Amino acid sequence: MTSNNDLITRLRQYIDSLAPPIAKRYIEEAISGLETLQRERNEAVAEVARLNAIINSPQSGDFLRAVSTEAEHQRQRWGSEHDAGKTNADWNALIGYLLAKALIAMATGDREKSEHHVITAAAALKNWHAAVTGHDNVMRPGYADGQHPGVEQGAPA
Repeated sequence: MTSNNDLITRLRQYIDSLAPPIAKRYIEEAISGLETLQRERNEAVAEVARLNAIINSPQSGDFLRAVSTEAEHQRQRWGSEHDAGKTNADWNALIGYLLAKALIAMATGDREKSEHHVITAAAALKNWHAAVTGHDNVMRPGYADGQHPGVEQGAPA
């Protein structure tokens, strides 16, 4: 497959050497369109990379922003496609586990790691709240879709 840059170079060579005068204008418009598409694609790829870097980075500092970002990271990483369904006892165990990790990190003097675990626990609480209220149940580790004890067969997950 030829890259856009190779195609643009070949079109420019064609214009300079062989293209009839009437075709030159149309080829230049096509080249301009290709260059615009390439620039927009590169900008979109860079923006996706930037957003992924934000979502997939440990969060701390601004608590509410960090919790919101971490909750989205958890939904993307541990969504129902990966491992669906979670009972209230499962949520409780997960949050207890994360808070225990925060306590251990603080006890060993690693305040930054402790803060991160508090934020991950709060994000898990946010995801639990979304699942309980029915606003969002994408993060449901534990059961295959539709097999969650609280979900009726055939009901939306």
